[in-house]
Amino acid sequence: MEYPLAIIGGVASVSGILAVTAQLFATLSSFVDNVQEAPKEVRALNADLAAFYSTLTRIRLAVEAPRVSGLPEGWTGDFEKLAAVCLETLNQIKKIVDAAIVTETTSTATQMYKTVRITFKFKRLEVLRARLVSQLVVLDVSLKVLDE
Repeated sequence: MEYPLAIIGGVASVSGILAVTAQLFATLSSFVDNVQEAPKEVRALNADLAAFYSTLTRIRLAVEAPRVSGLPEGWTGDFEKLAAVCLETLNQIKKIVDAAIVTETTSTATQMYKTVRITFKFKRLEVLRARLVSQLVVLDVSLKVLDE
């Protein structure tokens, strides 16, 4: 099947964000699983990333689905702009998470929790999480446009 260039661009944008989101979600999930009483901010971010990934997956499936009339006019360009903003947010979150993850420790779980809590930049993480949630709302609207 031959895909119009606009559809290929939309799929590429979604696939790129999905890859980053999946990696970040896996890192945070591992952290939440391994650290007893992981900070509530980290658990909340993990849940938001799961919702973000789910929505992106649904968009990818909608973009790849056979269409009689193609994608709505201007959708691909708008989505690529949104994808760039989402990717920037994810990369900023990843930078904070990567800096905070403890890779080696000889302390107890409680001491490790304290170390991680000090390392995480919670205020910045909350701002980025709020941005991620607002971008999720826009992604939901983009999905609804595809479903019309």
